[in-house]
Amino acid sequence: LSTAFLLLLERLSEGRVNSAARAIRHDMLFYSRTPERMAEVLGQFIDRGGDADSAQRFYAELAAVDADDVRAVLRHLIDSTAVQVDLPPQELNVAP
Repeated sequence: LSTAFLLLLERLSEGRVNSAARAIRHDMLFYSRTPERMAEVLGQFIDRGGDADSAQRFYAELAAVDADDVRAVLRHLIDSTAVQVDLPPQELNVAP
């Protein structure tokens, strides 16, 4: 896993980071162009421990992300220990 992060670190550039941030912002706007989908986007942020404003903050902060930010995250991932998590098979509760 750390090899993949090292490869990303080697290929990282300010242009790639800017391009990725623009693409994410575009995808968020495109996907959430109806009220139902906007509610879904907000719900995903809330499900992950945020609030209704966290989606807007995330969108706004993407404009400020730079290569140094991504480098710091990649270095943290390289230095951390990967953990395997076993999830038991999920069962669907279907009403008869």
